[in-house]
Amino acid sequence: MMRPVPVILCGGSGTRLWPVSTPARPKQFAALVSDVAMLTATAARVADQKHFAQPIVVAGTDHGEQAAMLTRAAGAAPAPMLLEPAGRNTAPAVVAAALEAQARDADAVIVVLPADHLIGDVEAFHRVLARAVAAARAGRIVTLGIRPDRPETGYGYILAGGPEPGIDGVCKLVRFVEKPDEARAASYLADGRYFWNAGIFVAEAATVVAEAERLAPAVVAACRRALAGAERRADDVLVLNADSLAASPAVSFDVAVMEGTDRGAVVPADIGWSDVGSWQAVYEARRTSGDAAGNVAPPEALLIDSRNCLVAGGTGQVALIGVENLAVIRSEDGLLICDLDRSQDVKAVSAALE
Repeated sequence: MMRPVPVILCGGSGTRLWPVSTPARPKQFAALVSDVAMLTATAARVADQKHFAQPIVVAGTDHGEQAAMLTRAAGAAPAPMLLEPAGRNTAPAVVAAALEAQARDADAVIVVLPADHLIGDVEAFHRVLARAVAAARAGRIVTLGIRPDRPETGYGYILAGGPEPGIDGVCKLVRFVEKPDEARAASYLADGRYFWNAGIFVAEAATVVAEAERLAPAVVAACRRALAGAERRADDVLVLNADSLAASPAVSFDVAVMEGTDRGAVVPADIGWSDVGSWQAVYEARRTSGDAAGNVAPPEALLIDSRNCLVAGGTGQVALIGVENLAVIRSEDGLLICDLDRSQDVKAVSAALE
């Protein structure tokens, strides 16, 4: 069987992770939860060429060189790299990558991976992908559904149906559900059929193109023109034609294709996943390395009578006295001090600065 082709999406600005994440250096290029950049960690999960083909990396033109460097740091040189002159959300990015993969191999299976997610159990992730690839070869567009462990209101949900006949570990996709309020999220958790939407998709490239042509023809038409008119640079770098790409609706792959397809399927996944979408999420991901008082901070930080705090970024001494549940985040672009429970509101800072 042909090796699946990872498609690594490097878009997004990570506005809730200011001041480390900025438009010039979005969160996927930062080392937030380990000592390597999130893009490098993502590429490393699919770098074994016994099991995966070389990845297609989709990034903005301003970030292409950085994305290539961090992908190579994982031992997975991108081939090709698609550069977008302007972001149009995930549907054009996925469709353009699927068209390019299909042109190189008519039977290609693509694995769409956001560059800025955490997956704690890589072995489990690979087992889940094997089931998803089997379903993709049976004509399904598979999404990974994360088993919820709390009534989270910050994620979209997926309602899963009964098992797909003859495909082990795969369920029918009933529908996508928007981010719920707390009461509804609690009911989803109790129900047991609802999963968090991880934004990870597996399908044959031909299936993605066919369903997108049926459900979002304007996206496909724009992507075909953008690829046909692309500037082809050395090292297999394609700069998509700006005018053609701009003609595409700015829409997510979830909305453009997954909400309308009758080929959708879900693989339940217990893989230690987080979208690392806030400083609270960074704190939770790193909490096991914290001190006895629940503080996550560099060794040189001084914390006196303080509990459950996150200190990250920057240089120089930091001292906290008598505080709880604070994020203190430094970078050359600014200083953030906030209640960890309000970390979802940091996007308002980015909006105000912009």
